[in-house]
Parts: sequence; C-alpha cells; structure tokens
Amino acid sequence: VRLATPDPGRLSEHGFGISLPADSGYLAVSVRASLPDGGGDAFEADDRASALVRVGPPQGGIVLVSGAGGWEPGHLVPTLSRVTGLPGRGFILLGDSTFLALASEDQPPRRVGAPDALDALRSAEVVVIHGFAGAVPSWIAEAVPSGSPRVLVDLDREALADRGVLVGRPPDGEWFPTAEVPASPVAGVLSGPNWAALPPVAFPLPLTDPAAFTPVLEASRSGRSGVQTIVALRRVDQTPEAVVLASGLWRWAARAGSGADAYRRLWGGVSGWLLAGESGGGALVRPEEAVVADGQAIPWRVPLGGEGGVTLALTTLDGVERVREVIDLDGTGRALTPALEPGDYRYRAADSEGEVMGEGRLRVEVRSADMLYPAMDSDSLSTAGQSEARVAGAGRRPLREHPLPYLLGILLLCGEWILRRQRGLR
Repeated sequence: VRLATPDPGRLSEHGFGISLPADSGYLAVSVRASLPDGGGDAFEADDRASALVRVGPPQGGIVLVSGAGGWEPGHLVPTLSRVTGLPGRGFILLGDSTFLALASEDQPPRRVGAPDALDALRSAEVVVIHGFAGAVPSWIAEAVPSGSPRVLVDLDREALADRGVLVGRPPDGEWFPTAEVPASPVAGVLSGPNWAALPPVAFPLPLTDPAAFTPVLEASRSGRSGVQTIVALRRVDQTPEAVVLASGLWRWAARAGSGADAYRRLWGGVSGWLLAGESGGGALVRPEEAVVADGQAIPWRVPLGGEGGVTLALTTLDGVERVREVIDLDGTGRALTPALEPGDYRYRAADSEGEVMGEGRLRVEVRSADMLYPAMDSDSLSTAGQSEARVAGAGRRPLREHPLPYLLGILLLCGEWILRRQRGLR
C-alpha cells in the first residue's frame, strides 16, 4: 500500500484489509514501512510493527446489552474488562435490527446488525442486561446463555419482575451510600473507600423479598433513618446474579480518585464473586498489550482482589520456559514481569490450586520511537509567545500587571454605593 508521508511532527492513520484463513487461531501480522525507492533509512528499529490477532469465533468475555444507553455502559464495560481481564463488549439497542457497539479499549463506537450482537451474547461468559423499560425483548432474552453469570443494571420494576426480582416503588429524596459495608462475600474488597462521601444514587427500588438476596452496598436518605439495598447478590438455579437497584453509579466512576477507585472495587468484588464458580474462570490474566517492545517490563491485567497468588509462566513456542513469576493479588488489578528478549512466547497463568486463569500468545519485538518528533508542548509554546511579546514591547509592563486598573475599579464601585445610599436607594 502506498501512503502519503505525514508532515514533520505529526502522525497519520491508514486502514487496509488482509485475507486470513478461517478459524486459524493466533496469527502474527507484521507491517513494514519503506521509502519510495524500496529501501529503508538509517534507523531500522521503527520500520516494522507487529500485531497478534486471533482468527475464529468470538470467545466469551463480558457482553453488555442495553435498551437505553446513557452514561453507565461507557463506564461499566471497560471497568469490568479491566478488573476481570476478560474482553468487554457493549451493544446499545438502536432499533429492532441495529445496535451501537462499544468496545472495552479506546475504539470508536460503530453500528452493527442484530446477528453480530446476538452472536456475542450467546458466547458471553458474563452477561450484563442494562436499561430496559418493561420486559426484555424475547429475542434478546433467548440469546442469553443458560447458566452464565448475569448482572442486572438500571432495569425498571416490570423488567426486574420479568427477571424474577420483585421490587416496590422508589422512595423520593437523595440516597447516599452508607459508610458501613454490610457483611457479604465481597466485603473484603470493598473495605477502604469512604462510601459516604460518594455522590448520591437515584431511585433505589426496595426489594419485596430481601431475605432472598445478599446485600453488597446500602444507602440511606439524607437526614432520615433507614437504609435501602442498592447492590445485591443471589443465585438463581445455581447461577450467580448481581442486581443493581439504583441508578447513577456511573457518577462514582466519573469522579477521579476516590470515586473511580470505589467503582472499580465494587465491580472487582462483584465480578470475582460471579466468576468464582466458573471452571477456569475465563481468561482472567492477560497482557495489557499482545505485542510489547524489548527491554521493557511487561504489564499484565490480573483479578482484583482474591487470596493467594497467580503463577505465570512464559515459554517460547518450542516449549522452553523463560519466566516463572508468582504474582500477588494486591488489589490494584495490575502486575509487571521482567523484560524478555525479542521473540514469540506463550503464557499460562494458574492459581494455587492449578486452575487455569489465562493463556495465550505474546510477542516481544525490536522497536523504538526514539526518532519520532516529540509532541509539541503547548505550555512551552505559550511561554515562548509571551517572551517574544515582552521583547517586542521593549520591556514595558503589561496593563494586566499594574495595580492601578484594579484599584480604580474598586473606587468606582465604592463611589456608586455611596451615591445610592445618599439618595435613599439600596
């Protein structure tokens, strides 16, 4: 493919299609750039780039299907993907035959047909049903895999009743999360954040049969006694299910720092409980990037919370083991392993009982961005512009730095106030 050269200091993106054999598993795809004469330049480390792609039917992961959209799916899909290590996809219903597809990574949303959304839903390891008013459409409900863990978020009373959750009418007022976390299987992961300092939630729906649920988080109305369960767990025919009974949890994720940490801990604990009974638990451990540069530590995504550690082994394609690390689950959801020599590797992660928690391919390649033009610093450009303006002004002091204009403004306001009082005005 012949491409136009971008201007100095700028990057450009180009797309092109390639043919891949069907159901071929992991494939390494390399791209090499050359100059118009067919040669390279004096710095070859940035002439080639690689990607690892898996060709075949979609593999499980987190799949969210929404009937309303809003802010919650955009926060929930990447958060669940980050804390579980599973790929995350979201589908917002636009009509009877089209969906807006959301990805867990930094990819733009796109329109897809109903078959694409339903195929992803049928292969999901965890299903999130969000934002339906009234019963969930039967053609969507029938695609939900039997026995897959489920999460119900922002459903109205009729939609919850259709899923077997009976609730009353929501009370009025603002409801703030309580500082004390109730006893539950995920209480250990939720310890730490100041829940009472988070933004309030809206429309908490009271459970008609609270004994059938295990509360995870509760909220109380400002200035009044009594609490309402806003997140609860239960099992339906041995299938784990989490129910969010209030709206507006996305506001926690939108608040940087403590709010985002609380949101991450909540879904880390809930997803850990949902996947605890799964055989293998899905691909819970995976590299943040399938292709990394040599000489750099390799970042991994690991489960948030849990007990014990994860043994991660990296071997070459011919079976020679190069790295064996025991990763502690420290609650951050991330880990680092030492740098590897360039080449192709397989990774396999297992818990203390030998249960597989992730396996796949990893490539380490020789690459460098050292010869790219550095990104322009707008702050330094602004400072340089101000310096040039001062030089052009022969050292004269700009008006905004003089105190006299501000003093004159204050005196005028005081004079206006005195005149008004003398005339009997207020």
